Amino acid sequence: MDKELEENKHQIYQPLVIHEREISSLDLISLFYRRKKIILIAFVITVSVALTYALFAKRIYEVEAIVLPPSVENITPLNILSAVDIGEDAKKYVLSIKDVFITVSRNIDSRTFRKKFFEKYNLLEMLTDEDVSKLSEVDKNKIFEGFSKQIKTYKQFKNNQVIRITLEGFNKDKLGYWLDRYIILINDLTINQLRNNLLAEINSRVQNLKAKIEGKKLIFAQRRADKLTRLEKDYNVAKKLGIIKHVLLTKSESTTSRSDAKSSNDIKLFQIDRENFPGYMKGTKVLRVEIDSLKQEKSTDYNIPGLRDLQEQLKKYEAIKIDINTLQALTVDKHAVSNIKPIKPQRRLIVLASCVLGLLLGISIVLFLEFLKKVREHNAKLGLT
Repeated sequence: MDKELEENKHQIYQPLVIHEREISSLDLISLFYRRKKIILIAFVITVSVALTYALFAKRIYEVEAIVLPPSVENITPLNILSAVDIGEDAKKYVLSIKDVFITVSRNIDSRTFRKKFFEKYNLLEMLTDEDVSKLSEVDKNKIFEGFSKQIKTYKQFKNNQVIRITLEGFNKDKLGYWLDRYIILINDLTINQLRNNLLAEINSRVQNLKAKIEGKKLIFAQRRADKLTRLEKDYNVAKKLGIIKHVLLTKSESTTSRSDAKSSNDIKLFQIDRENFPGYMKGTKVLRVEIDSLKQEKSTDYNIPGLRDLQEQLKKYEAIKIDINTLQALTVDKHAVSNIKPIKPQRRLIVLASCVLGLLLGISIVLFLEFLKKVREHNAKLGLT
């Protein structure tokens, strides 16, 4: 009795080892054939769902445009300062084709410019079916951000400066029109930006020249007033001392013939400023002539050194006219085309992927069911069920 209990106890706690033969390819084929309905059902359901999505999902279209740098003639008016300036100043403000195209590239990706385009063509109403007046600012901004993400740029600056621009969306008939208008807007805004920069530079130089001219005039006027004050002071001193004639002219009269007196006096009058003696010694007669001449002088600009050169340069700057119609910031190499095929959903790819997925799903279900069956059979042998 004790011996039987010991044998049963040993049998209970002995680990169960199940030896099964390996599953061959024929077994799998047989299993799949027997469960072909499950595989077929999974395949049909998966493909049906994929076909439904492919047929009823909104089609997404894409248009493409290619822009190139402008020609030299297109940006020549922007470099007009190089023709007006002289010397080193002629090189201070020169825009190259690359400079202009880099500005174009930056503006294409500018959120501000995209916002201007979005508002100019009232795309908010076209991109939503809801009442625009009831939309919050957050919702409006979401719609704009969605549109902005649909504009993509691909740039190449190493060998050939090329920018490829694409636009995605549901509006098949409008995408090409929008992208072309967007490129035109970028061109116009870039031209205005560069033109305004040029005008600001010109205005800065004009104001600088005007300040220099006014400064020269003020200094000259001050020196002229100082000279007049000095002459009047010398005149008063000469009058008090009774000096009527120029001292040097008076001394030389006895040694000069009467026929040469007038010419000699004229020569010495022009040499007055070179004589090293007090101004009042010129005498009241000469000083009165100088004072009256200085007071009656209306225009003194010709006496200001360098003033005419500054005025000439100022006139050149003020005469600059920029014809915006001759400017071009980019060249359109390829316009956007409206007659296009949808890029999403890709029906053939979706159907092909769904076929593969349907077969894999059906096979996975069959293998899982077979596994559950084996587990139940094994538990039945152990008496667990």
